[in-house]
Amino acid sequence: MTIYRLTPQPLPSGGLVLRLGWGWRVFFALLTAIFLGVVLYDGQVLSIAGVLSLVSLLAALYQEFWCFDLSSDEIISREGLLFVGRTRRYRLSRAERLLLRLRAPFDPDAAAPSGGMLRSRRPVSAPFQRGYVQLFLELSPVSPEDAPEESSLRGESLLVQTESLRNRESLQELGEEVSRALGIPLEHRFG
Repeated sequence: MTIYRLTPQPLPSGGLVLRLGWGWRVFFALLTAIFLGVVLYDGQVLSIAGVLSLVSLLAALYQEFWCFDLSSDEIISREGLLFVGRTRRYRLSRAERLLLRLRAPFDPDAAAPSGGMLRSRRPVSAPFQRGYVQLFLELSPVSPEDAPEESSLRGESLLVQTESLRNRESLQELGEEVSRALGIPLEHRFG
């Protein structure tokens, strides 16, 4: 089970919102309660349990969401703590495609040039080789005449979500749902 997963919710005005599920907040709120219980039992606020309770409380207050609003032609991306965070805005009409990119585990024999330094590295055992898959939203470039307030004049690639290879199907389903909602293609890239 993955608790750090964006879950899709349709917007009444048309579009889609991706946000962290309640599992994230509940998990870290429970951890905060457990660590606070240890602090109260121990009576030492500056203990390891006190620091861990503060960290888990901050994790419980973390938010991340993507809003794809078709009615206002806007993409809003927000990440950070409840009231302190970074919000980025883009035009939805700039969305060209979604890209599902697969990164395979490191293979020292395939990546190393003959006689190179990588050959001398000890190979990593199979259980520790982890690949991952990422979902990107690719935006088209804008010209300065069209939007002087835009953050970039070149195309951008925005990372939406990263998952391990074993959760690849769930990220592909998320990509397909966003693709359907926005009417843009979902492409796959491996390597």
